[in-house]
Amino acid sequence: MRRALTIALLLLAPAASQAADPPSPAQYTTVSEEVYIPMDDGVELAATIGFPAKGGVKAPGQFPVLLTMTPYGKDLGAPSASYVDRGYIHAVVDIRGAGASQGNLGENYFSPREQKDGRNLVDWLGTQPFSNGRVGMMGGSYLGITQYLTAAQKPPNLKAIVPAMALGDLYRDATYHGGALSAFFGAQYLAVQGGPGLLSGPQEGTDQDKAFAAKLDQIQSDPIAFDYLSHTTYDGFYKDRSPIEKTDDIEVPTLILDGWFDGFIRGASEMYAPLAARKGAETQMIIDPTTHKGGQSQQYNPDGYPASSYTSSFGRTLEFFDRHLKGRNTAARKPVKLFLMGRDEYIEDEQWPPKDVKYRRLGLKPGGFDAKPDSGSGQFATNPIDGWTNTFSRHGVVAASPYKPLDQSLEKNGGLSWETGALDTPLAVVGPMALDIAATTTAPDTDWSVRVSDVAPDGTAKLLTEGYLRASHRALDAKESKPWRPYHPHTNPELIDPLAEYRYSIEIWPTAMEFQPGHRMRVQLTSNDTPNHLPGTVTIPDKDDPDATKVEIRPHAPALNTIRYGGDSGSSLVVPVLGAGLEGYPEVKEAAQPVTPPVPPVPPVPPADEKPPAGGAEEPTPAADPGSPAAPARPIVRSAPKAKAKAKAKKKAKSKKKAKRRAKAKRRAKAKRRSRSRS
Repeated sequence: MRRALTIALLLLAPAASQAADPPSPAQYTTVSEEVYIPMDDGVELAATIGFPAKGGVKAPGQFPVLLTMTPYGKDLGAPSASYVDRGYIHAVVDIRGAGASQGNLGENYFSPREQKDGRNLVDWLGTQPFSNGRVGMMGGSYLGITQYLTAAQKPPNLKAIVPAMALGDLYRDATYHGGALSAFFGAQYLAVQGGPGLLSGPQEGTDQDKAFAAKLDQIQSDPIAFDYLSHTTYDGFYKDRSPIEKTDDIEVPTLILDGWFDGFIRGASEMYAPLAARKGAETQMIIDPTTHKGGQSQQYNPDGYPASSYTSSFGRTLEFFDRHLKGRNTAARKPVKLFLMGRDEYIEDEQWPPKDVKYRRLGLKPGGFDAKPDSGSGQFATNPIDGWTNTFSRHGVVAASPYKPLDQSLEKNGGLSWETGALDTPLAVVGPMALDIAATTTAPDTDWSVRVSDVAPDGTAKLLTEGYLRASHRALDAKESKPWRPYHPHTNPELIDPLAEYRYSIEIWPTAMEFQPGHRMRVQLTSNDTPNHLPGTVTIPDKDDPDATKVEIRPHAPALNTIRYGGDSGSSLVVPVLGAGLEGYPEVKEAAQPVTPPVPPVPPVPPADEKPPAGGAEEPTPAADPGSPAAPARPIVRSAPKAKAKAKAKKKAKSKKKAKRRAKAKRRAKAKRRSRSRS
């Protein structure tokens, strides 16, 4: 029996290893047609559809359809021959008001109306005679965000999406990083998002005069950026437009593509976990060493990293579509594929962050880290409008090519920095980080900006990732926060009391870097990040007020900031370590409460007639984060009613004893004076 089972297994093994189908081969050419697709409100959207062809004629039969929605004009993103030649139909559609489409561009930008348009497009494409009834979506940036939002509408013909470089949270990932306004995002929307889509003219089959009149009306209307600038907190405007709020409604298989130097990398990281937790829907994620543009020319280090990262993503994407749109039995893959910089190779895992990651808490001390740092502090002065302090970061390279991080040692050193010693062995840091600081400032509000760099033996420093938090947005959400990834609600900003100490948990966006021997990890903290973020508040004029015609920017006041070290509540950095490294630092486990370290207990205040304990007066207890569920806004001692009554009675009895002692002392003194007078 055992021999028969062994023979059966040996016979099955080759079959199993050969079961996977290869990706679809290129066997067609491409022919394109321009059409208008009707929406449910009568508006028609312009589309260019690429069909598989042979001999210059559309191939017979039905094919799966790929959909791409674009605000930039479909002429800038023609149907992809890479997919059409492999037996896919590819429809590139101008969103409402863009390119040759009807409607108003201002109705888009991830709005509920645009989400409904996505549903209409999938319904139409999935029911045409040329379609096999299975629709997928692909594209990056705006073209990726619309995939999430369309999928949440649950169109029955949508079977798979591949969002690339796509944000998950419109507020935290794009518009306001940690509550600080992204200046580049606003400029991008003013200069780029609305531009190309308006320049394209209408295609044949529509009223030309009416179409051009509509475009003129859009040009004369308020910029779409004003809508974002006028919503300064995480309100319904952002919730309606953020895919992260709709993950429960996204039921189709999803392949997420992104790059470590993309400005939306936080979105990929945040979207993966809830989508991977779904049952019955495959979720994969691939992160390359690329920027927002992706591709071979956009890599972190064009001189050192392989030129195959983009190619590998295309291969996985084709496999993904083949499996879900054609029913092919493509190769089984681990769901997470990451490029580990420094080691310069891809790693694969079953989850994100990788299951073998351990989080270590590094206490801050002057210039470095320690498991138990001594008490102390560091200070730096800041003037938010004093020059540009960040030469180039991921937030300014959306349209740039190629990208190579500039040497961070050339930056102005206007803040504090901490470094590890030169490493003896490799240190792999993979995942998000958090900088927890106990800090005071002389201003009623300020920004905290964090940069993490790889410092080479020659002193050059390459920027890896960043984190941001505006002091007035310090409140934490206990339910959503993790020690290594604090979550701020950004719903009710509250100014701080100058010189009062508060706790700030600063989210640092994910990275994957193996620091090599001889290298050091550097963390820098400043209160300036111009030109990436505006150092203050922006007021948008009321369009109904004829006298309000200017956008007002109110910068933060100059300030002196102090960071406290040491003790159980001193400042620290939480680092995700893959494999060995930093074993001398305490491991951080996930807790039900926020990552904010405990606030020292409030010492009892002695009565006025009692002296303080020997050694001098104790330092006042620092004020805690008023928005944090872990601590009150001010050091307050609260007691139960019985305890209060008991304390009151005890105090009263103590006062009586003191009164008796004073009365007795007076009687003795009086008697002594009498005896002296008699003598």
